[in-house]
Order: sequence, then structure tokens, then C-alpha cells
Amino acid sequence: MKFLFGMKAYGGLVKIAENVVPQGWKRLPRTPKYDPATPDRARPDNIKEQVVASRGYTNKRLAAEWVTEVSYRPTDCEKSYRLVIVRKDLEVTKQGRLFDDCMYFFYLTNESPNDLTTNEAVYGSNARCDQENILAQLNQCRALHAPVDNLESNWAFMVMTALSWSLKSWIGLSIPVCGRWEQKHQKQRREVIRMEFKRFVEQFVRLPAKIIRGGRQLTVRLLSWTESLDAFNRWLSVALE
Repeated sequence: MKFLFGMKAYGGLVKIAENVVPQGWKRLPRTPKYDPATPDRARPDNIKEQVVASRGYTNKRLAAEWVTEVSYRPTDCEKSYRLVIVRKDLEVTKQGRLFDDCMYFFYLTNESPNDLTTNEAVYGSNARCDQENILAQLNQCRALHAPVDNLESNWAFMVMTALSWSLKSWIGLSIPVCGRWEQKHQKQRREVIRMEFKRFVEQFVRLPAKIIRGGRQLTVRLLSWTESLDAFNRWLSVALE
């Protein structure tokens, strides 16, 4: 069994990180969030930074990220594992440079370095942080509420309400991706899968429509436009086949 756990920055772990020699740290590269298709444009002025500075608020800015790994044996374990440590260097300012600070993040794994590099361990853990968003979405569709007074009924309520969230994910995965618009369709699919549940209800469920009967057929005419209407129509064409 392989595992990769995130660990809280306890005092003992922070001391281990602080005792790592400077030569033991290496830069943690980050890929850009997206690759723009258009040429680079001049960045607008950071109004938020100006407001923070003018009002004298304390501001923290990420200066650099470093990563290393050491061997670590948790208290209740019989063997040692790889402890991956990420250090985030911060610049703290308040009407001028105050001081530098840092934060540590820890990840414990039994994967070998050949199967999982130090950087891959960090990237994999960051990708799994999306579970917090999933819990938030389940809370939006009231799946985590406990409306009755016994465990079995609350479990059944959770399962039934969670099906609505599963329906959102299923619709997103069912959106066809093909042709020369493949990249655009992939983006739409990901947007639906990651869409907040309240927004999904407004753009896929509560659609005002006019029902027209005639010519031995039933016509549904949508009366409003939404950003997700293109993805909705392509999913509907597949669902009705």
C-alpha cells in the first residue's frame, strides 16, 4: 500500500526543517496556470497592493518556494519514511519592508524516489487539496446536513442528496469533446465539473422554457441565454441519443 499524507507543522517538524543545511534546499518550480494564446500584454496596476500600502495594512507576499526531503520516523511507527518539506519565503511589508518570514509544509510518503520524485510529491498533494472544495459543494446541496435524529436516516439523506452533486459531475464528464474545437470543449467540460452547485442549478436546471405541442412533436424552446448553454446543448444531444 502506498500513501502520501499532508502533516500539520508541529514544533518538532519545524525544528527538523530549520536544521536542514542551506545546500539541502532546491527551488520548487511552478508551471503557469494556463498558456495564453494571445501575445503578452502589459499588466494593469495592482490597485489592491496600493490600497494595502496606503492604509498601512500588513502585507505578505510570496518571494520563493524551496523543497527538500529527509528521513523521518513518526512516533508510533516502526520504520522511517520520506518527509518532503516545502518552505515558502515571505516578504512582510507595512508602509515599507519590515522583515522576511517563512512557512513550512510537510508531506509524508512511503513511495520510492524512483516512483515519486520530491517535486511530484508536492504537486500531487496540492492537486488533492480539491477535496476541500468537494466538501464545500456537498454542503451546498445539503448532503452534510443531519435533518433527523438517527444515524441510518441521516446516512440515507446524505446519499440521496449527494446524488445531485454526482449528477453535476456526470453531466460534465458526458459533454462530448471532438473536432477542431477540442481545446474549447475540454475547457467547458472542466468548468462544468468544477462548477459550484448553486451555479449548476441556475444554468442547467432552472432554465425558463416554453413547451410547444404541434405537428405530432414536442418542442422545448429555451427563453434565456447562459454562459453554459453551448455545453448544455452538446450534452443534451448526446443524452437524447
